Amino acid sequence: MKQYNQKRTLERYNLELLSLVSIPKENGEQNFYNFQTGNISSGGAFFYTKHALPLGTEVNVEVIIPLNEIKKMDADKTLIRVSGKVVRNENEGMAVSFNKNYEIVSVSFN
Repeated sequence: MKQYNQKRTLERYNLELLSLVSIPKENGEQNFYNFQTGNISSGGAFFYTKHALPLGTEVNVEVIIPLNEIKKMDADKTLIRVSGKVVRNENEGMAVSFNKNYEIVSVSFN
């Protein structure tokens, strides 16, 4: 595993969460990929994959977070939608830096 000398200012959580990553194409269509996070913070996430997207690829990300311990919401899961850019590739996966625009939606799956 590669070592990186960087200071992270945001708290990072080692959560394996289901994620849908899409790449918008010029014709309005999108390519979709299912990934699992290795860790996540408010500034970005690491996604496990053997086929990392090229550095600089603009992506849209949807992450599903189970709300087992948060009882204030009516739903049982939260969906976070955010866009970002691939900033690092490794053998185990890729890192995506999130933009500041995001949407949080409560969802229930039946």
